[in-house]
Amino acid sequence: MAQTFAGPLAGVLPGPLSTPHHDARTQRRAGLFALLRAWRRRADEKAELARFDARELQDVGLTDADRVGILNTPLWREAAPRR
Repeated sequence: MAQTFAGPLAGVLPGPLSTPHHDARTQRRAGLFALLRAWRRRADEKAELARFDARELQDVGLTDADRVGILNTPLWREAAPRR
């Protein structure tokens, strides 16, 4: 029979001493950090896109209207230029 630990380190200890709630909490935390990283990446990409000149926009196949649409899209929504 697996022993569970109910002290202040419950859910932190590896192996059979950890609680089932530890796995769910860890997954939620990992999901939250992944979401925050995605939003940070989008913010960085938008900041870079905002600095593009007309030639650079043309090089990546975007119009100025595409850029405005992408920059006005909230971070929680992945922006896709209209085609």
